[in-house]
Amino acid sequence: EILAKGINKQSDALPLQRAQIILDVTDKRFSDALTTARTIQKTHPKEHKCRGEVFGKNQHTNNSDT
Repeated sequence: EILAKGINKQSDALPLQRAQIILDVTDKRFSDALTTARTIQKTHPKEHKCRGEVFGKNQHTNNSDT
């Protein structure tokens, strides 16, 4: 909740957005994590790794479930 407030106040704060992605991936909310990663890509085009990290975590989780 505090993180969300920080992102709302400073929506382009990269460290806050990355922290949100980590929380979303940890909670297996991959679509939310991807939404945040796409936002980062729009506001910080050089930060292309974020979306790949989400896909990698999602793939690893899906593989460990089987």
